[in-house]
Amino acid sequence: AALSQHCAELGYDGIDINMGCPDQSAVKGGGGAGMIRTPELAYEIIVAAKTSGLPVSVKTRLGYTYVDEWRDWLGGLLRQDIAVLTIHLRTKKEMSKVAAHYELVSDIIALRDDIAPHTLLTINGDIENRAAGLDLVQKYPGIDGIMIGRGVFHDPFCFEASASASTNTENTTSMPIAASDETR
Repeated sequence: AALSQHCAELGYDGIDINMGCPDQSAVKGGGGAGMIRTPELAYEIIVAAKTSGLPVSVKTRLGYTYVDEWRDWLGGLLRQDIAVLTIHLRTKKEMSKVAAHYELVSDIIALRDDIAPHTLLTINGDIENRAAGLDLVQKYPGIDGIMIGRGVFHDPFCFEASASASTNTENTTSMPIAASDETR
């Protein structure tokens, strides 16, 4: 709560809480993806962060160990009335060793629409460039943005609109595309 208030005093526009970082140094202390194991504490942190009046967003993973953890975990986060939920479509255990679970995107959108339709939904995982992200947005209506992680290491220009010439230019200007701080 104190940090949130300090951020507001400094003129920040919002607070983004990373509850998906798989780095062992974060997880060992209960942070990052370790928050998935303590959902009640995670919710308390969100409530405290919101005391400043700044919008709060959360970046996370589907679960800690098992993919089927996603419904309870993401549903709990959505019940916290957050501004944006960014989901890395893998578990902490999976890291980036398996393909992102795009088969769940439609169900995740439906869960968001049921619990918190005002929460923006951003997805992350295996998105190499802007064109690939825009293709996903067209394939899964209801996604509000995409996040590119490791793709930026393969191509530092992956955010350029010219890389998505085959997609609808109307979508290229309205969808937020962000870089992930996570490289795993």
